[in-house]
Amino acid sequence: MLREGTEYGERDVALEVKVEQVMLQLERGEVKILFDPASESVDIVVCRTGRALR
Repeated sequence: MLREGTEYGERDVALEVKVEQVMLQLERGEVKILFDPASESVDIVVCRTGRALR
């Protein structure tokens, strides 16, 4: 299930722009992708230190 209906304020943000923003955050190590094998779900979370945790 996608959470595509998230409210972004007064203007709509295109999916392509959202993807680009997340990709940049991943490249900078600001966020990371977590996979939970028990629920087979994926989440993107903010890294506390600004770098990807290892």
